[in-house]
Amino acid sequence: MIGTSSILRTIPKTAALAKQTAAKAYFSSECAPALKLQQIFEQYRQEHFSRELPSRFRKEMVKIIEGPDHLVAVDNFNLILSNIGRSDASLSESEMNDLLMAAGSSSRKIPVEQAMMLL
Repeated sequence: MIGTSSILRTIPKTAALAKQTAAKAYFSSECAPALKLQQIFEQYRQEHFSRELPSRFRKEMVKIIEGPDHLVAVDNFNLILSNIGRSDASLSESEMNDLLMAAGSSSRKIPVEQAMMLL
């Protein structure tokens, strides 16, 4: 017989997994600018934040680029890339437009939750 406590312990894990899966659905694997940013930031995280949790790294990066409206201007990704020494990988205007289209944004900004998926 399965105890109620064991079922209750799995609910938060299941909810967290569902939330993570939904968040990753913001950008498809076909969105080249999203993949480019994810790879660059993951490499930087492994080199410079290896002792931190990935979530801590994302929160620290978001602090830098988040606006007062709790949105992130896509132009700020180029600012971070420049700050981490990867200005060679800056997003072009068409890449930014592709990113905005994939995010479903009609402005030059995306929600923080979506930005965190790129970090």
